[in-house]
Amino acid sequence: MSNIISLFSNNTQITFQRQEDGYINATSLCKSVGREFHTWVHPLIFIDIALAINPKLKIEVYEWLFDNLIKYRNDSGVSYKKMCGTLFTKITQKAKFHEYISTVADKIKLACNIKNDWQEATEEQLKLRDKIQDNISLLCEVLSNTDDAVRLGILKTVKLI
Repeated sequence: MSNIISLFSNNTQITFQRQEDGYINATSLCKSVGREFHTWVHPLIFIDIALAINPKLKIEVYEWLFDNLIKYRNDSGVSYKKMCGTLFTKITQKAKFHEYISTVADKIKLACNIKNDWQEATEEQLKLRDKIQDNISLLCEVLSNTDDAVRLGILKTVKLI
């Protein structure tokens, strides 16, 4: 038994959904709008359909997204913590560390050409940020002046790119 539903302003009725399992008849939907043999969809809708009908592909896509997008955001915490640790050991006014690290973070953000938020950063910008943080950490190990370490760490990294 199927539900018959009017979907469009011209009151076209189509067999739309099976009661026994709730599946929706996409063929009837496409035919109801006058598309004969081919149904054209936006590329993002195509991806959505492909992921819905192929669970294996869906898992592969989600794993790719995790590996190539999310991990850079998560991995950045390691370089940031390392940089903060080396800077903290070098500065004399520990009570003002929060202000100091905020200034350093703003300089790194500027060097990476981030206008608003790190959540909008590209993969390349995130990698650049991590390299800058690593270089600042390394330079803090050999330089006594943290401002010089920050300045040179940014300058060295940006020149390499």
